[in-house]
Order: sequence, then C-alpha cells, then structure tokens
Amino acid sequence: MENKLFLKWDPIYFPNIPIFKTKLNERIINKLWTYIDEAEENWNLNLAGNITESLKLIDKDDYFFTNVLEKLVCEYTNPSKCGVYWNSLTTNKVHTKFVLDNMWVNFQNKHEFNPIHDHSGVVSFIVWLKIPTKWQDQVEKVSFSKHSNNPVVSNVQFQYIDILGQIQSFTVGMGPHLENYMFVFPSKLKHQVYPFYDSDETRISISGNISLDSTNFIK
Repeated sequence: MENKLFLKWDPIYFPNIPIFKTKLNERIINKLWTYIDEAEENWNLNLAGNITESLKLIDKDDYFFTNVLEKLVCEYTNPSKCGVYWNSLTTNKVHTKFVLDNMWVNFQNKHEFNPIHDHSGVVSFIVWLKIPTKWQDQVEKVSFSKHSNNPVVSNVQFQYIDILGQIQSFTVGMGPHLENYMFVFPSKLKHQVYPFYDSDETRISISGNISLDSTNFIK
C-alpha cells in the first residue's frame, strides 16, 4: 500500500549570480604569455596582494577583449544564463558597452598571499597560467593545515552572503588541473588567495576588470 504520509518536496532555488569557468585555447594562452614577456610597468601599489611582483599588461589591438572577454561577459550578464537580472546594466532597454579597464599579471611565491578584497568595475576575471602545487599535497605536507577542519592552504576562496544573512565561503582547490582556466565573477564579490608552501616555483596568474563605457550606448 502506498504510504499516504510520504510527501514529495520540490526545491525552489533563489536566483543568484554564478561564477563562470572556462578553459582558454592554446592560441589565446600563447598571446597572454607574450603580454607578460612585454610587460614593464609595476602594478603592486594598485593591488591588495602581498606578493613579490605584479605587472600591468597591455591588451594590444584589444585582442583578448575582442576574442574572449566581450562575448563571455555579455553571456555572463545575460539574465537567462545567470538566473538574475543585472539591473545596473540596463536602463529602458539601453545597454552600455563593456570596456577592459585594466589587466595585470601576478607572480606569487611561497608564503605570499592575497588578502580578502574585491575589484573595481562590473565583472572581473582570473586566468591561472601556472600552478606549481596541488592543494591535496599541500594539506598533507603542512602540519597546521593537515589537522584543520577547514584546510584552505594554497587555495582560492570566494565569500558571499546567503539568504539568511550569513557569510559563506566557496573554496576552489588549486592545482595544475586549473592551468589555462579562466574564472569570471562579479567585481564586488569578495575573495582571497591563501599562501602555498614547500615549493620554490612561482604561481602565475592574470587578473583584470571590465567596466561599462558610459560614453557609448547600444540600443
């Protein structure tokens, strides 16, 4: 006999903004490495990172923006993709154009870190080019992390407020498997990068901010 007391529950998920993740192809990655090879201007004083060196990158001929960022950000801010309207981007069905505000490369060595911070702009991104450590190995090798109930050594962590007003964390386990991947997220989303240990290699990543160009409008 069917159990009349059994209730079927259908979850209702609140609309929210996700993080996008995508792997960049070899042609794009090679182009980014050429930007790094040509970088000269120090960018440390413009950033929150407690790391060895950051350099400003120049997107020559808007190559990276045109071939990757523009289409991706338009998709990311599409309400049908992200489940929530980016009301600040739309006024009476008039959309402003996106522009790449700035872009830089970070060289992070062991013991160095990026404290919790957010970015300027509307949408920001991180491209991981070189990750010399695996977070699982880091946890095993670093004694004070191995015995923690929240082992975050070497990882990236995003923080957000849930529907109950509590601060929650989303941790990304870092390792070579994420090399050449790009993360896209709202610029005001708080995040931090924890230090890694037991490696003399350098972690290399590219970050940047995308804003609205108030001088141009698309109807």
